Amino acid sequence: MRYTVAVDFDGVLHHADGPFVAERVDGDPVRGCFRWLEAVQDRYEVVVLSSRARSLGGQEAIERWLVAHGPFGGIRATAEKVPALIYVDDRAWRFTGQNFPSVGEIQGAKPWHMTSG
Repeated sequence: MRYTVAVDFDGVLHHADGPFVAERVDGDPVRGCFRWLEAVQDRYEVVVLSSRARSLGGQEAIERWLVAHGPFGGIRATAEKVPALIYVDDRAWRFTGQNFPSVGEIQGAKPWHMTSG
């Protein structure tokens, strides 16, 4: 049995710096994402999570983008949270048993590409 690694699309694999249109994926890959995907695919099943994938057109747009950028045919895109060994996301909070984020931390949360430093 191969475990699953779930990875967010916008902001992790794809630079989400234009207007959001679910059925169209314009923009560049995040540096290093394809090298990482190739290494992970050797050992795990990879599933791409994205709100874009709520529609069939969005799923297909993600999957076409992946195929256009490498040997990534067969990676499934979905909007549903799947059972996974790990989730890779640019807008996540690492919960360690007691450390719920404060309202201020939630309000101030920004993805990596919107922070300085």
